[in-house]
Amino acid sequence: MTERYGKQGRISLVVGLISAVVTFVLVSQGMKAWRARGERRRVEVLTAAWGLDPAARDRIQSVIEREMKAMTASPRTQQLVDARVADDKRAGKPADPLAIAKELGRELVARGVRRLPDRELEAMQQLRTKIALASERTCVCFWDPSGCSEADILDGLARLSEPDLTSWAQLSAAAGVAELEHKGGVASGEDDLADGLTTIGATLSDAERTRFESIVEPSDSGKPPSKDERCFAVRTMFTGAAKLPAPARMKFTRALFNVGTAP
Repeated sequence: MTERYGKQGRISLVVGLISAVVTFVLVSQGMKAWRARGERRRVEVLTAAWGLDPAARDRIQSVIEREMKAMTASPRTQQLVDARVADDKRAGKPADPLAIAKELGRELVARGVRRLPDRELEAMQQLRTKIALASERTCVCFWDPSGCSEADILDGLARLSEPDLTSWAQLSAAAGVAELEHKGGVASGEDDLADGLTTIGATLSDAERTRFESIVEPSDSGKPPSKDERCFAVRTMFTGAAKLPAPARMKFTRALFNVGTAP
């Protein structure tokens, strides 16, 4: 195994990892209002892509509505949505406030997780590990979300217990607020990521290490790893990270969220 993974290999690992909680948080206030007016059908249409049965869908949405108000109801959030709507109208583009709010929610949470304090960031990583181990569909999305649907992401969230789902929503809201306010954040980058990967690799058996290295630094860069291989790599990283000594674990975890995220 190489002493350190090459830059291309390291970056490829975090393409999906920086999207910590890709989901649909800013539609919750609208959903609440529609429910109050009996517009249940509108809620069902908006969440149809989640691919969940009604009970699982309602459980997740209810937690989002309850726990993410600090971000979804923030005046600053509404200002950003309004500004993007106005920009689209000036550009002659269709302006869909719900679609804009949805995308803004993804951006705020994914970018804001890196701003969380160490304890909260580690708690988020523990939840991601639970999701990756529980759902092969979502596990692959932590490697590269580009080919993942909302249903793929929600499959993992639906497998969390009620306390874990609540924690996920609370941490997501805290991340979104931190990004809105541009507060927090500790530097940790490619070197910390490479150090962690090297340490994790050294704990694997020869067969596992060879398999892991072939995924991280494939001999044929034009041939993407299979879903099974991607999920193996993600689970290896996540479970291996949990076993790192505290200082190294924190640096590696923060690097997973920092590397590849725009400043």
